[in-house]
Amino acid sequence: HDLPNGDTEFFVLVEVYKKEVCYGFDPRHVTRVCVEQGILQPGKDGNTTPKRLPGLGLTRCYHFIIGGEEPSQEEER
Repeated sequence: HDLPNGDTEFFVLVEVYKKEVCYGFDPRHVTRVCVEQGILQPGKDGNTTPKRLPGLGLTRCYHFIIGGEEPSQEEER
């Protein structure tokens, strides 16, 4: 889902996150790094967020927000 500021948000199911997003890595470590980098938005009571998804109803997901802007030349160095 594209946000008004150009960022894109993703909601990733818990099983998909653990088996595919974190494939080959410790999910706790991946989660910590993603939260530190500001791309994973933790929920009020943990690292997942309740979200009503089509066909699934209310379910817990990992909520990612990825910036839409390309890094400037200064940031790449």
